[in-house]
Amino acid sequence: MAYKPKRIEFSDLTLTKIRWRDWNSRRSLGRGRARINTCEPSCAAGNIVRGSAKLRVFERHRGDDGRLLYGCLKGTTRAGGETRRVKWPPGCGS
Repeated sequence: MAYKPKRIEFSDLTLTKIRWRDWNSRRSLGRGRARINTCEPSCAAGNIVRGSAKLRVFERHRGDDGRLLYGCLKGTTRAGGETRRVKWPPGCGS
């Protein structure tokens, strides 16, 4: 993960304008905007909804270059009247 990323992209979700709190601590909290492809009826024909995102990064470890990196990202997005969960990587702990 880049240092204090302002933008994170997944296949059906883009998080932008992220602002972080407590960076370089055991965990950091972020808030930003979400652009979500609902993938209904299919991802190619899905609707795009926009809303807000709340994120948390944690499980710091040392990378190959010796720098501390966050290993997990979890959060929620609210858009189109729905709350959706974000989790990366998929096997990330609590």
